[in-house]
Amino acid sequence: MSDQVDPNKVLATFYGDEEFPVEWKDEEEKKLFWYYDDNHCPLPITPMWWSLNGWWGPSLDYMYRRFGFPLGKAWIGKRINGYLYSAIVPREDESAAMLGPYYGWIMGTYAQNFLEWWEERY
Repeated sequence: MSDQVDPNKVLATFYGDEEFPVEWKDEEEKKLFWYYDDNHCPLPITPMWWSLNGWWGPSLDYMYRRFGFPLGKAWIGKRINGYLYSAIVPREDESAAMLGPYYGWIMGTYAQNFLEWWEERY
């Protein structure tokens, strides 16, 4: 008997209930891995803040295009019961495989040069 856990096994799912209602745009949105994003927004988000582009997900589109992040093609947010929940929309396998080498190259370049570029330019 192996003690190793299957990393692909889904341990639990929760799509909302009467006490914790969640409205899903569609089944694809519902299937994503959503997490309470207390790192970025630990407190409740007001409807006004949310409506005034309080979520920066759309601004991250540039990051996905520029750096070719192979694990996802978008970082989306959803206001659920007043709190921010986030999910990364995965790329298709073929696209991820194609972008992986580029991402490794470009991030290595940035990691090696960023501090110098920052000091020179700003």
